[in-house]
Amino acid sequence: MSSKISKKEVLRMLLFLAIVVFLMISIQVYKKAIFLGDDITFHYQRFYEMFMQIKNGNMNYFQSIYSFNSSGRIINALYGYDFAFIQGIILFLFRSWAKFQIVTSFLCFYTSGVSMYFLARTIKLSPKFSFIGSVMYMTTSVVSSYPLYQAFNGWGAAFVPLLFIPAIKSVVDSKERINPVYLAIPVSILLSVHTLSALIGVLAIVPFYIVSFLLEKNKLRWIKNGFIAVLLTLLMVANTIFSYVDVYSSNKIYGPTLIQKMSDFSAIPTLGGNDLKSLGLVVSIVFIFQIAYSILNWKKYPLIYKLINSVGIVFLILSSTIIPWDALAARLDFLQVLQFPHRFLMITYVLLLLGFLISMSSLYSKLEEANKNVLFSIVVTITGLMIFGLNSAITNKTTIWFSDSPQNNGNNGYALRERNPQKIRDGFKDKDLTKAFGIVVKGTSDYLPMPKNEDAKSLLDKGPYGMYYREIVDNQIGYKKKISDNGSIIISWKNNDEKTVEKVVPVIIYGHSIVRLNGTEIKPSDLPKTDIGVAKVKSKPGMNELVVGYKPFFSMKIIFVLKIIGLISSAVFLFLNRKRKH
Repeated sequence: MSSKISKKEVLRMLLFLAIVVFLMISIQVYKKAIFLGDDITFHYQRFYEMFMQIKNGNMNYFQSIYSFNSSGRIINALYGYDFAFIQGIILFLFRSWAKFQIVTSFLCFYTSGVSMYFLARTIKLSPKFSFIGSVMYMTTSVVSSYPLYQAFNGWGAAFVPLLFIPAIKSVVDSKERINPVYLAIPVSILLSVHTLSALIGVLAIVPFYIVSFLLEKNKLRWIKNGFIAVLLTLLMVANTIFSYVDVYSSNKIYGPTLIQKMSDFSAIPTLGGNDLKSLGLVVSIVFIFQIAYSILNWKKYPLIYKLINSVGIVFLILSSTIIPWDALAARLDFLQVLQFPHRFLMITYVLLLLGFLISMSSLYSKLEEANKNVLFSIVVTITGLMIFGLNSAITNKTTIWFSDSPQNNGNNGYALRERNPQKIRDGFKDKDLTKAFGIVVKGTSDYLPMPKNEDAKSLLDKGPYGMYYREIVDNQIGYKKKISDNGSIIISWKNNDEKTVEKVVPVIIYGHSIVRLNGTEIKPSDLPKTDIGVAKVKSKPGMNELVVGYKPFFSMKIIFVLKIIGLISSAVFLFLNRKRKH
């Protein structure tokens, strides 16, 4: 079977995938339902931030000047700025949370299917088995976690198959083990979308490149091309890397909440449906079959098939309760950053589904015509069951949206500021996009600055969510906020006392913040702050004004020039490579 893909094949695949995705989400489209998942307000505020900056033209790369109560929190710079910018453009085009959710959910499913299709064709599967694989992968919980729950690892999972295309080629292509651009592009995309997914994905392709290095006769060429790939990646994600360096070098940052009971978020085989913590009956059968089949045929497998299956199995074990995650997390604090072991499943889904398709394709080629039809019908039936499972989940969530508890599509009950179900629906459908943020209000504490004498555990014991509610969310009365042309936050208020008093002003101060109180510049280190970095200022009698901006230690213009150099270099390399092949 050839892995060469014609334009006709690509167009046919794109059309059929679009039809399948539309059918899967059709009930949500027709009813214009909005799924209020666990992370909806966090991510939708990120995208609203980019939408407003694009709309008004006063760009601020680091601070949240329109979202998160215009608190100046640093979010997008540390959480996939490039992809958040794209999401902001989509929101700018549609200006409705319902349309935005439907469009981005469609794109997430669609991207995952296209990625998986090209991966399957890389391993020389036929177009029809590749298409089956792309549909299977689209229906998995790791991809649907974004459309159903707004968990951003769903977008990471949508791009992860692209990582394995150069990884597989590095093992099977003896002429060119590493094509620097083909490796750099998927890594850069993932780093720009979801950093943790990128790290897990890179960890998963390491075994492929170890084998690739061992097979390579010209080790120096391998090292040179690997170095170029790393350099191109660093250039293309220069802004992402610089953001981490700038913020973390000048602050002690409270990251995403540490999870000590990690085993509660492990994955297990089940007889039910497929979700983040359970494989479900159909997927469990597929995985068990593939593991058994690969063991029985291990000696016959070529090296690349052994790699695909073994890495998939290892990541399945890592995602499961077989690993004593609680004990490990208690001894190794850094593991808690992972939060949920089921995140490893995205590698398992890609590789074991790919292994399953390889097995089915191999069996198919050995059978007589009548038996071929039976086998392919079985594979199509399995795929159909996976589609129906996802469609059932979407239908269920659509029903919840129109129920008396539309918030129950996620853990939003405790965060509700509006209990009337119709007003909840109206708020999320309102033309004023900020109405939604006043309905589900969560005190997330990600990326807030901590005092130097604190650590994550001690701050967690103090309740950073509660602090954020008190000092930011519920501390807005009496303040007027506006945004300057250069993207700084201007906060004004009146002190009715006859003496100067200390006031907690709802804005976050970082090490590189630019702060002016009543016209006088103050060093961030000289300004008193709460345990989550909220400003505590001396408020004089009468009117007061606090201006907060941000200035990194190095020019962002130069950083973006480096990024553009990386992008142009990659584009030129792709063009020359394509021209050379033709």
